[in-house]
Amino acid sequence: MAKVLRSEPQEVAVFGIVRVNAYEDFFLERFRDIESYKKGTSIPQVKKFSTPPRIEDVQQLTVDREDFDALKNCRVGSCDVKLSAQATARLQKEIDWNAPGASVQVNELARASLLEYVNRYLSGGNKALTEYSDKKTTLRLADEFASILNASPYIYDYEPEFYAYLRSTGGIRSTQAFITLSSFSLGFGGSLPNFHTEMPDLLGATKKVWRKSIAVRRWNRKKSPHAWNV
Repeated sequence: MAKVLRSEPQEVAVFGIVRVNAYEDFFLERFRDIESYKKGTSIPQVKKFSTPPRIEDVQQLTVDREDFDALKNCRVGSCDVKLSAQATARLQKEIDWNAPGASVQVNELARASLLEYVNRYLSGGNKALTEYSDKKTTLRLADEFASILNASPYIYDYEPEFYAYLRSTGGIRSTQAFITLSSFSLGFGGSLPNFHTEMPDLLGATKKVWRKSIAVRRWNRKKSPHAWNV
């Protein structure tokens, strides 16, 4: 069952519930093997980060030609890719855009930046979420996420521990938590990398899986989904 909820104009809120015909232990064991569990036609790539995360975890990340051209022209306040002011400055400072190996430089910077972001989130939680400066007005993801939670008090009413986890400013707390990088194919050109927290926890007699998205997707001018998030 799925239902679209009332929300602010800039948001989309959806409630969904599905019955899974499987034993709890079997489901949780499959879910921990997230790379096999999630991979399919609509999610062609899934990578689980190591503990601690390593640069090898993001080697599959590549910047396609269209994104390369968009990044080349990025400036703070004017960019077709969701980037922070710091990431935009690094692009213009560290990349020799006229060099034959410019695409290699961009891929290396994208991977290093993503790894740095994951490590910041692991140590800082929500307060480490990035600030997007691709438009004239800076968008702070931590503030946006907090506003969604403030408008969703029913989460606390039904599941206070989950609500506290979503509000966490101290990074991941569970030994069973992990970060993944996923590529979503939406069927109309391109794929949509996204990484998020997935937290299985065993609390009393109830077995729970907690998930939190920590990336925002990028849409280009032609309305097809593409690649880079930092």
